Amino acid sequence: MEAILRTANSSAFSSGREPVLGMEAALDRIGVGNARGVITSSCASNLLSLPGGHYNAMAAQVWAHMIRSGPIAQCLAPALSVNPDEAMTLALLHDVGKLVVFDRLSVLRATRRRSIDLPPDFVQALLSTTHEALGALAAQRWQLGPRAAAAIGNHHRQLEALHHEPLSEALYLANVVSHVLSRNETVDLDEVWTQGALSVPRPRIEAILKRWAAEPV
Repeated sequence: MEAILRTANSSAFSSGREPVLGMEAALDRIGVGNARGVITSSCASNLLSLPGGHYNAMAAQVWAHMIRSGPIAQCLAPALSVNPDEAMTLALLHDVGKLVVFDRLSVLRATRRRSIDLPPDFVQALLSTTHEALGALAAQRWQLGPRAAAAIGNHHRQLEALHHEPLSEALYLANVVSHVLSRNETVDLDEVWTQGALSVPRPRIEAILKRWAAEPV
């Protein structure tokens, strides 16, 4: 309930309106599909443990990025002929593989009864190289279906045999845009299209991003 109310009163959905305090009003504002995504994300949070120490800040950054990505994916979804609710749910979970790594560090800390201090470069490399595969495995374990697992497992679109996958393209775009906006930078669409091997018509995304820049969701 807390997560749904927090989402309904966030800048993404409130748009300057009065805060809602009841569940019925919150569901009316964000919609059942968005509520489903929030609940899924909240469940994932409860299933995974914080690693402690300075890793907590890293995990918090990952959560913040995932939460930003949800509304972005929802907004971009129609341009990719993807269900907006499904896109938002999976964007909220697209980096869950990184949280799986932090969860394992938490287990290791508890087992050894001491803090775990790994070289920062090693941790970053570990997160970068394993999070897509671990995220796909988590999606399968949570029975989200093969399409969801495939999209999460390829949201950086770096597999050799890339093909038209609207859901993975939606997650890729949401991931990139979220990172860029967090740095107050401008999206380089030439680079985005080249690296992502995107099939979606660029003008559609460009128009949405222009509206986004004028009035962020």
